Amino acid sequence: MCSGSGACPSVLPWRAKRASWVAWLIALCQFATGSIYKHELIDGEVHEISCESLDDCYLKGVSTPGMLLHRSWATEINWAMERRASRIAGLNASALFSRQVQVRELFRRLFKAEFPRGIPNARQIRRYEDEERGVSVTKLLFESWPGHSVPAVLFTPLGAESGTQKLPGVLHIPGHLAPGLRDPAEQRLSLGLAQRGYAVLTFDPISQGERQVYPEEFGLECHINRGEAGDVCKSAGPPCSTAHDHLGKQLWLMGHSAAELFLQDAQRALDFLAGLPWVDASLIGAIGCSGGGMLTAYLAAVDERVRAAAIACYFSTLSQELEKGTCNYDAEQIIWGQARLGLDKPDLLAARAPRPTVVLLTSHDCFPISGGQEGWHEATPFFAAHGPNELGEYGIGVSETAGFHGVTDMGLDIVYSIFGDYLEPPPLVPPPKDTSPLPCERLWFGEALAIGADGARQAPITALLRRLARPLVGRLRALRRLARP
Repeated sequence: MCSGSGACPSVLPWRAKRASWVAWLIALCQFATGSIYKHELIDGEVHEISCESLDDCYLKGVSTPGMLLHRSWATEINWAMERRASRIAGLNASALFSRQVQVRELFRRLFKAEFPRGIPNARQIRRYEDEERGVSVTKLLFESWPGHSVPAVLFTPLGAESGTQKLPGVLHIPGHLAPGLRDPAEQRLSLGLAQRGYAVLTFDPISQGERQVYPEEFGLECHINRGEAGDVCKSAGPPCSTAHDHLGKQLWLMGHSAAELFLQDAQRALDFLAGLPWVDASLIGAIGCSGGGMLTAYLAAVDERVRAAAIACYFSTLSQELEKGTCNYDAEQIIWGQARLGLDKPDLLAARAPRPTVVLLTSHDCFPISGGQEGWHEATPFFAAHGPNELGEYGIGVSETAGFHGVTDMGLDIVYSIFGDYLEPPPLVPPPKDTSPLPCERLWFGEALAIGADGARQAPITALLRRLARPLVGRLRALRRLARP
């Protein structure tokens, strides 16, 4: 056990035996530059700006008004993070436990997390077996809130549902890609885990896949290029961030956040997965990259049903992201008042200690690896304070590999290893003949989405927005009437 906010050199994140074959504690990315690359419109011309930090851009005389405003905000947030750092520096074990409980409850209030509410309404659309890939595929809808259902796919090993042994479950949350669960990069995770003995549930996040919120003429939604028969789904149109941000602004005006809706989807998906009769509800993991990494971090911090979590392409610290990061922040990634409340991304890890958690970092991610390293070292004492678990480990690990914004092969091997230790999949699963992603049409829902999981006509997300706004609009009109002379 160690105390204090510094790193604990005697605490290895996982057993040393694993380091020999994956070398996952060795940073392969000493050459990472952390440079800022931005395109700015200056005097009617697009210029590419390259500098090491916001201050460096300012000294080079290439700062735009937007960058200066960003720098001002970054300064205020850095002050808040410095105050936070002084509060958590040198905490002993008792104080670490207290802060862990405090931040977990704070996140639950901010996200309006709910626990568990039983198996949600669900409706199977189609089920088929893919012998070449070694999986059964079930397309289904589950109800996230009354009247609104989410398209989802359950991947299971062939024949596992009729077996006597319950399967471990994994909730795979896609990143912010237009095809949602159908994207080849996302299928690599879903299929890869199902082919290794897990029941894997994945779903379309809001404004992704076949779950558009706004009318076509608004030009807000990202789109899918389905290609020809047999092709995989590809992204087309504007980034999904456009619709996410529009939704977030509408919710902020009503005192809510997009993070609440995204987390509710994930928790209801977890309710469904844990309620399946052939799934062991005590052995459930969660994994996601980018926007999926964000939602995995949120879910794992507030919902103790997540035994093991793999957070990829997301983890860092606010200060490092504002100084060096180049990722686009969607509305659901902004926790309102986060800096003022003294919260940072490492608190999402601290909140779930000591449950097994691995963070996947890459050298050239838009979330700077320096922030990921810094945040991981800050979260480590919260896990170490609990002492070693049943496997003699402290439950927190990090993988650093050369790569960009995605899950590398080495990172995925780490996930297989950690999930294998803590979620206990069946020991003998025959390797598949085909590991390629499924074609777009085989994961397409189409007109089946018109009817929700409850058998009634599907209610759009805009109906939920109107329901949230209705009492506020009523009060506003009443106040206006009172204010009239």
